[in-house]
Amino acid sequence: MNRLEEIYRAVLFASLTGGSFLAAEPAGPAGMVPSGPLPAVIAAITTSQSSPIVDDSGERVRDAATVRALLTGKKFDELESLLQRWTDTQARNSSGSWRVEVLSSGSRPEVAGKDDPAWEAFQHLHEAWRAQAKTPSPWQVVAEATFWIEYGWEARGTGYADTVTPQGWRLLAARLDRGEELMTRHWDLVRGLPSAHVVMSRLAVARGYPRARRDELMANAIALWPDYNAFYFGYAIYVLPRWYGRPGELKEWAWRATEGRPEDFRREIYARIAWSLVSSHRLVMKETGMEWPGIRAGFEVLRAKWPASGHILNRYARFAWQANDRSKARELLLLIGDRPVKAAWGTPENFAKFRQWANPTGQGGRAMNARN
Repeated sequence: MNRLEEIYRAVLFASLTGGSFLAAEPAGPAGMVPSGPLPAVIAAITTSQSSPIVDDSGERVRDAATVRALLTGKKFDELESLLQRWTDTQARNSSGSWRVEVLSSGSRPEVAGKDDPAWEAFQHLHEAWRAQAKTPSPWQVVAEATFWIEYGWEARGTGYADTVTPQGWRLLAARLDRGEELMTRHWDLVRGLPSAHVVMSRLAVARGYPRARRDELMANAIALWPDYNAFYFGYAIYVLPRWYGRPGELKEWAWRATEGRPEDFRREIYARIAWSLVSSHRLVMKETGMEWPGIRAGFEVLRAKWPASGHILNRYARFAWQANDRSKARELLLLIGDRPVKAAWGTPENFAKFRQWANPTGQGGRAMNARN
């Protein structure tokens, strides 16, 4: 029995039983059917059939590689044209992220340790770009400032403060000085670029800017580029308890930051902020206080706007797992089938655990604290 036949049988069974159902003979993901009202299931099936879902998780990696290749090839004019075109057209990838966001990763070596000579090589590339420009280039300034911030954090490491060596602190401070000096000296030149405001959001965290200055910087950024996602993420880090916030502040700030904007946009940004924190928080909701109803509403907006994005779909499913929302998880598993997006799950084992838990035959699934 193929997947469409399984779906047809499930819908038929639901129509005879009042709309709440389980697969009679589940056979893994292909036989998975969500529990819930029949219209919601039909909508999910319709979406899965009319909008083929693709693994778009590599798009950011490819865009960053393009930026890095132009930089290492010293094709500086071509690189500036690309970044400006992405900005002017507000180009998005398949999950709705602005493509120009990859400047942060494209301006540095792809993989390099603290003492890797690749860092010094990239420093020389940025200097060569600066030397080639007849007049100061806004993109060169932002890219070099971004490089120095990345280089500084590489020296510090990603651990808590008590794990950082004295040398790490010195190098972080010195490299942040370089990036901050560039931004201060050329602010009038670069302030029109959304990427410049992302740099300032990162400096606000790293330097511990006073809240009044942070608020002013963010207000200026939103006034110029209200739909740009990335600086919301940077300022969200500022209000985490591990930085300068108080417990519970993030969930309040995440709504307040978009006050006055359309409701769908506010929901989307709330979910995107939660998503942006997955690299530093194993269980975002538990560790930050962000709430599932808001995240769920935001992912519904994301799914409606970018229905083909497998990355959105799979990340939504993982949040549903963490929230213990089995009904939503089953619905999403039906769409994922046996084609998970690896970037959302980390390991195949994580997806296997999720699938087993979401399976209607696994009603006695393990508790949340056992999940990844």
